[in-house]
This record gives sequence, C-alpha cells and structure tokens, in this order.
Amino acid sequence: MARLTPSAAGALLLAAALLSGCERLITRPSLYATVSAQVMDRTGAPVPGARLVLYTGQRPMGYGTTDAMGQYTFQEVPEGVYGVLAVPPAGYERFEALVRTPKPSDVVDQLQVLGGAQVPARLTFLKRGAGSVEVVVREPGSVPLPGLTTVLYGPSGEVQRGTTDASGRLRFRDIPFGLYGVVVERPALYRDSGEVALPYTDGLIIDDGSIAEVPFLFEKCLGSVAAQVADQDGRAVPGAQLVFYRGGTVLNRDTLTTTMAVRRYGPLLCGDYGVSTVVPRGYTAANVRGSGYLDGLRVRRNGQLEATLRVHRMARGTLVVTIRDQGNRPVPEARVVLYNSTGVIRDQRTDANGRLVMDTVLMSESHGVRVVNPRGYLLGEGRGISFADQLLLADGEVRELPFRMERTGRATVEVRVADQEGRPVPATRVEIYTGAGLDRDARTGSDGAVTIPNLVVATAQGVEEYGVRVLAPPGYIAEEGRGFTFQDGVRFADGELRRFTFRFRRTTP
Repeated sequence: MARLTPSAAGALLLAAALLSGCERLITRPSLYATVSAQVMDRTGAPVPGARLVLYTGQRPMGYGTTDAMGQYTFQEVPEGVYGVLAVPPAGYERFEALVRTPKPSDVVDQLQVLGGAQVPARLTFLKRGAGSVEVVVREPGSVPLPGLTTVLYGPSGEVQRGTTDASGRLRFRDIPFGLYGVVVERPALYRDSGEVALPYTDGLIIDDGSIAEVPFLFEKCLGSVAAQVADQDGRAVPGAQLVFYRGGTVLNRDTLTTTMAVRRYGPLLCGDYGVSTVVPRGYTAANVRGSGYLDGLRVRRNGQLEATLRVHRMARGTLVVTIRDQGNRPVPEARVVLYNSTGVIRDQRTDANGRLVMDTVLMSESHGVRVVNPRGYLLGEGRGISFADQLLLADGEVRELPFRMERTGRATVEVRVADQEGRPVPATRVEIYTGAGLDRDARTGSDGAVTIPNLVVATAQGVEEYGVRVLAPPGYIAEEGRGFTFQDGVRFADGELRRFTFRFRRTTP
C-alpha cells in the first residue's frame, strides 16, 4: 500500500474541513407541514367546540378542539396522506342524521401533506334549530300564481298548509329541525292528461335559521286545432260553416271562404274538443263522426291537431245564357230566371255584353231557364224562344243557351229653351216621362239645348207614349200648361228626331 506524502495528507484534511463548513451553511428542506381544520354550519357560521382527530391510516396523529372561530391547526405534521375526523358538539348534527350522504360528512380524508405546506380541511355540520320554507309558484315570465293550496310535510305526514299570496309566495315559519317536503296543487289549467296533479319537492333540510327556497314553475297546458271541410276529392268547401265546441258549449262559429279554407283554433287549453259542420247547398254531410262532426279531439300540451270533415259534393254544371237582338247586338239587363221543381233558384240579369254565366248549378234534378225581355225589346213565348227546360247537365258540363229578342225602334228628342228675347236659357231641367213615371232627365247647356237619345218607340204593350216637361231655373218664369211647360201624348217613329221649343220670361235684368 502506498503511503500518503505529507503534502497529500494536508490536502485531504483541508478538503474535509471545507466540506464540514459547507454542511453547516446549507439549510436542509423541512419534512413537516400544518393542517388547518375549519368547521362551520350551513350558513357559514363557525362551529366552536368540535373535537378533531388527525390520522393517517389507522393511526391517530393528533387531537384538537375548534376555537370560537371554528378553527384548529395541527402543527409539524410529517409528510404523508392524512384525514381529519370531527365530532359535532352539542346542538349540532352530522348530515347523516337526516339524509344519506355519498361519504361521511364528519371526515375529510386523502389530504396530501407535503413539507412546508399549509393544508386546509373544511367540514360542515347541521345546527339544531328552527328554520323556514319559502314556496314560490309562477308561470313562465315570472307571472305569480296566487291562491294555490300548498302543504308542508315531514316523515310523519302533514306539518302545515296554506295558499300562495298575490305574489305567488307562501312562507312556512318556525319549522323544527328535520327533513321536509312541499306539495302544491296544480290547477287543471296547467295540467295535461297524465301529468301529476300534486307535484312535490322533498329532501328539504331545515336547520337553525335556514330558509329553504322551493320554486314551482307551472306552464299553461295549451295546444291548437286546425279544422277544415273537404269534399270526396279533397277540395275545400267554401261557404261551409264550422262549429267549434267543448262539451255542450259552442266556442266559435265560422264560415269558410276561398281564402280561409282552414280555420285554426288556438291557443286552446288542454282537453277534449269537437267540431261540426253545416254545408252549403250542393253538398251533403252524413250525421256520422268524421263527416257531420268530429269529436274527441284531445288537445295536448304544445300539440297541433288536424281535423278534416269529409262531405259529399253533388254534381254540378254551368249554364251560359246569351241574348242578342235581330241585328245580333247584345241585349243588356235582360232578366234570366233559373228554376226547378221547387221554385226559383236564381234571378239575375245579363251584363253589357248580353251574357250571364250561371256556374255551380246543381244537377241532382232537371232545371229550366226563362228569359224576360227588358223595356224596348219584344219576345215571343215558347220553348227555345222565351225558355228552355228539362236541362240535366253532367258534372262539370258547360251548356250554352242562346236567345233572340226583337229590338223595337228608337227615337231622339231635342229640347230648346229661350227667353222672351230669344236668348238661350241654360241649366233648365228637362224631364222625359211615360205613364209609368219619370223615364230620364237632363239639363240644357249654355246654348239652351239638350239632346236625349234612345227613347223606346214601342213595348210589348204597344206604342209607347211620352211626355216632355221643362222646369224654369231661378230668374225665369213660364206660364204653366201644355205647350208652355210640357207636351204629352207624344209618340215616335223608329229613327225619328223630334224637336221641342219652350219659352220662359226672364225676371232679372
């Protein structure tokens, strides 16, 4: 073995001395920590006097009692995994005294304690004492529901009951420590078929000073019904009356139109409804469910029912009546009567083109059409001349019915009015009349003249007689009598132009 030289030995001693000094200068890391326990009630108030045990595994590591602030700190706790057990003092209870908990409420475990750290451990107990239950019942939109019966119950049954006030609230006061529930009577207005009439909330923990707020939200049970009337081909039935009812009460009466083929009812309260129909002429509805009526329409929450009443559409056609005179000119204002065995069905007149369209004519039996000549036209009597009968059309058929009338002659009257000096008298009212009364009237122009055309020369009763009357305007007077203010018994020839002159005396300068 080699021996150390004096210089080498001195170097080793010097190195050892240096290492010893460094060890005294370097601080070793702490292997201890603190565990701070905090015990409080549900309001966050401290719980003094709670006994505490700090443990690891099965071994207690320290004991303590919470102070007036509900706190206790375990000092110099070695590194490791710990738990804290708390024993509630008099007047306090664990949660397990009232409800089941997923883990003990008096233990906080699996605390990872590392050197130099301060590890918190928080526990909560129930404080014995009375509390309150605040029930709030509302609709969506925070609309209060007053007057609803509300019951507070405990394990042994009903404790208190009352009704919600105008704000939808009810407070149960001085409720002893314990576990409770609340049930509210849900009105039928807010209940659908199958929904519970008495909804409840349970598991309410009442301890000292607590206020358990229990909200109930009731939404009105609403739905809708869309009703329509359709024929055997699925076509809408304008003019059909819909009667919408519930029980024995009629809620609405509506008549369907081409623009409102479907009537929508809603929002409706949940329940059973019905709809019936009264169909217009040309349709039949059987007195059976699905045709004349449809009941048992159950409206559910947010539901949209569709109700279709199926009726029978009877066959129908269209009659087109055209009337012209001997010169093939249209005859306007001619009266056209549609009839069957029961009497007159329609009574209408031709338009300016001498035409009349009678559509949707029911063809369940034969019909007849009669035309009546207007004044100034002559019409003979007979089938094909003044009427057509035994008309039975196929469904959808369009039948043209032409008629001819003889147009009688027409005449024209020209009236002139002048004063004593031959000057024209404007604004004079001129009346043309017959035995039946006033035929037409007009006024003279600035030249004191007016022309009145198209006076009927003859009617079916014979040659027409006319009268012409003039009425003096303000500032003029006339002697009353034939030839002065009127002419009567006037007959015209076809195409004649008859002129009449009347004289007034001017009374103003």
